[in-house]
Amino acid sequence: MGRLLALPLAVLAMLLAWAAAPALSSTPWHPVAEDFSLDLPVTAGARAAVAGRGWRSPVIQAPRRFDLMGLRWSDRGEVQTEIRTRRAGRPWSAWADAGHGHGIQGSDPVWAGGADFFQVRTSRRPRGLRAHFVNVTGTATGFDRVATALRRGVTTAVASALGTQAALAQGGDGRPAIVPRAAWGAEQGCRPKEPPAYGEVRFGAVHHTVSTNAYGPDESAGVVLAICRFHRNANGWSDIGYNFLVDRYGRIFEGRAGGVNRAVIGAQAQGFNATSTGVAALGTFANSAPSDRQVSVIATLLAWKLPHHGAPTTGTVQVRSQGGSASRFAAGQTVTLRRISGHRDTGETECPGRMLYDRLGRIRELAARRQGPLRQAGGARLEITEAIPAVWDAPATVRGVLAGSGGAGVGGQPVELQYATSRGWRATATTTTRRDGTWSVQTRKSRNWAVRARAAGLTSQTARLSVAPALTVDAPPGARRGESFPVTGTSSPRKGRLEVHLARPDAAGRYRTFHRQSFRTRAGRVSAPMRTDAEGPVRVRVFFREDGRNSRGASPDDFVCIGAVTCEIDRVLSEVGGARP
Repeated sequence: MGRLLALPLAVLAMLLAWAAAPALSSTPWHPVAEDFSLDLPVTAGARAAVAGRGWRSPVIQAPRRFDLMGLRWSDRGEVQTEIRTRRAGRPWSAWADAGHGHGIQGSDPVWAGGADFFQVRTSRRPRGLRAHFVNVTGTATGFDRVATALRRGVTTAVASALGTQAALAQGGDGRPAIVPRAAWGAEQGCRPKEPPAYGEVRFGAVHHTVSTNAYGPDESAGVVLAICRFHRNANGWSDIGYNFLVDRYGRIFEGRAGGVNRAVIGAQAQGFNATSTGVAALGTFANSAPSDRQVSVIATLLAWKLPHHGAPTTGTVQVRSQGGSASRFAAGQTVTLRRISGHRDTGETECPGRMLYDRLGRIRELAARRQGPLRQAGGARLEITEAIPAVWDAPATVRGVLAGSGGAGVGGQPVELQYATSRGWRATATTTTRRDGTWSVQTRKSRNWAVRARAAGLTSQTARLSVAPALTVDAPPGARRGESFPVTGTSSPRKGRLEVHLARPDAAGRYRTFHRQSFRTRAGRVSAPMRTDAEGPVRVRVFFREDGRNSRGASPDDFVCIGAVTCEIDRVLSEVGGARP
């Protein structure tokens, strides 16, 4: 500041006016974003990767400081890629899985948050390997860092004094608050190359961005901008691929341009872009779980977006694939999908990561609870609004609505619930619509079924009725630290393989799984010796992974006290959902 005061007053006034200009503008200020690339020669002398396979680069200094990077290559075929980064004088990040590059000849982008060095390892030696970098924080060079710090400081001060802030787009039709493109820098740093195209929204595809989980609340907008730049400039797309992005703090960002309330065609589910809306969780969830807030907000967003286009959040839909090298289905093939599906259900990918994919059931459950009325273009309609998952040999509930051409519910009409067999549809239960047109019926099934409803000459969409096996678990009340203890579990109907999961509470009292193991059963029964060095309460569950007949399921909780005097206190608190003070 002393040097600033030493400048001539005219020069100082001009400098402060330049720095304050963004805060006085109606458009939020963002540092100038820039991209740059570096060819990576793959030589025979490069070191081998893990287990002596593949290729690993030496440590490479980037031409300038970068916030995000990804890889491109010229030859075809999959390449498993990993990237780690570091800033000068700081430790390395963990190796980040950057994907396989199926169909795009390139990796997913990885967030670095300001790095100078990087290292790459791949499953094979690709030709034409190039690193593409994006800087969105105005820190690429030393001069940039000084200028950005000055402008950001003055902008923040002026904006605070004027009380200005970015507005969120929130509709009166139940639309949740959405951070508009201008607020994350798209107007300045990632304008589309082409006008938006429009299709229809028949289902929602859930993704993860792979980029990183290590970002603060003030970095989310920068991560979105960097992904947009990478999609547009490295992948060659017109704009960011996703229609929406949700960060781990529960903020929704408008993605591809064209209007959040319109059926904008994205570039996020090849073969199905024209019939879906893409929602990406900001982060990577192969081995880390999304935050509860992130899961809840994704459900809220889809509970508005799908009905806004006339699609329910529950059940299934038949859509035709447009094909493509990254699609699981050939062009012209008709596919039955859940209304809320994971990217891996349509594409050759692990997206949205194992731990987010496992939370899709929770997202569907929350979205069904929050779903608003279906927007209709006219005509009578019969919809299944909810098919509540059931446990084997227990009644399952299916709910729906019958509405007339004006949109009002039609009461007193008989409804027949049917299930699919190899010989066609058969009735399984009947009911009558209530005064408001809603209806509910129960049926008992031992396996998953496709169901539909018939009423007043109308046929509903087909929905999937999920039936999980009934699971039990039994473990001893206590065990010594480091010694084995028996866990038994059963499944009805009998299943050939079950998993045993162990979890322990974190500092907030929430149980986190630290061990999972799969076992073959005998007549649907598993007996597994388990051990742990963890001290205190350990939650034990038996899990079943979905097969062709039944959906995934979990047993009730049981607890083992591992060599701790306070275990009983923790156990009681955990059972009532509390935590130790």
